[in-house]
Amino acid sequence: MLLDMHVHTTAYSDCAQMSPYEMAERAREVGLDGVVITEHNAIWSDEEIAELRRLFPGLAFFRGVEVSAKKHHVLVYGLTDFTGFEAGMPVQEVVALAHERGAVAVWAHPLQYSLAPHPEGLQAGFDACETRSINIDRLERDRYRKLARRLGIPEMANSDAHHTLTLGAYATRFWHPVKDEKEIAEAIRQGAFTPEERFRWSKPASAMREKLWHRRIRGMLAKGIKDPVEIKRRAGASLQRIRRIMEREVGRQYTT
Repeated sequence: MLLDMHVHTTAYSDCAQMSPYEMAERAREVGLDGVVITEHNAIWSDEEIAELRRLFPGLAFFRGVEVSAKKHHVLVYGLTDFTGFEAGMPVQEVVALAHERGAVAVWAHPLQYSLAPHPEGLQAGFDACETRSINIDRLERDRYRKLARRLGIPEMANSDAHHTLTLGAYATRFWHPVKDEKEIAEAIRQGAFTPEERFRWSKPASAMREKLWHRRIRGMLAKGIKDPVEIKRRAGASLQRIRRIMEREVGRQYTT
């Protein structure tokens, strides 16, 4: 069963650029069996998810949430309400509350804006680690994989889609069908899944993301921001990519 497990829509995520209906249509187009909707700090109601299921029979829709913890983003699977969570909570409290409620906690893009994982994250007790997504620079995937191995937890790959073009670029293939949020959490606990990059969809999605990174980095350089670490903190691209762009921009200055 193939699910994209990290997806945002305009229903509750201000940063998203696709409506729930556009998301569902695209999920069908790219051959997903279903989607786990992980809005920022909000979980869809029973009525909302039931309506989406009614409108798009044949696709499976589940609920999760991306909690904006202090210094970390945490994907929580296995719950159908946001009770007890709030943005800005310490990451250890988010993970502990998820476990207390029978859910699992996945470390979302842990190195996107920093050179090293925060100590609090290393000690939080995550159940899995996101190592591939459209917002994880492919030039530093090895760092993510080493982090997952260091923690002894499974790797996950999901799109982190905010736009229809990126939906389904990465996904999770569960070894057995899952029928609800609790079964998803249990499958993650057991490691009964395989992370997948779907190259037909990831190549154009990655090209779009890289163009956005390049535009943003060039904009920072134009404003006089020259520290690669500071640029990474703001843009989320790898240091390798940032330095390449900086070298290219310096070369242009000398040839104009």
